[in-house]
Amino acid sequence: MCEGRMVEKGAEAMTTLEIDKKLARFLHPTWYLTTVTNGKTKKTWKQFVDPKENELVDWNPSEDMRSAWEVAEHIGLIRLESFLDGTWLATCGPYRSWGKTAPLAICQAAIEAFEGSKSDE
Repeated sequence: MCEGRMVEKGAEAMTTLEIDKKLARFLHPTWYLTTVTNGKTKKTWKQFVDPKENELVDWNPSEDMRSAWEVAEHIGLIRLESFLDGTWLATCGPYRSWGKTAPLAICQAAIEAFEGSKSDE
């Protein structure tokens, strides 16, 4: 379930939803977002849809470690470290990123790796 909390990284700030959307474009380009509504509570949220399977996908790597690990395996994550202050560092080759959680660190390093590899070509 993608809700979109703000995440600050340097001068750039993205919501968790923006992070998930960016990663989905790299890893699952056919997926799209839809709005889902709970019939009882009327609460709405964004969730990805896999058009090949025609089903909702529970995938939010910026907040969920299982989804983040898929991203880590795809980019070839080399190292994931936790520190006493509660922060995390994810390293993929020359790309490093700090995060308040392991999934955020992984996702931010992945975005840097994807965008960096595009500019390196």
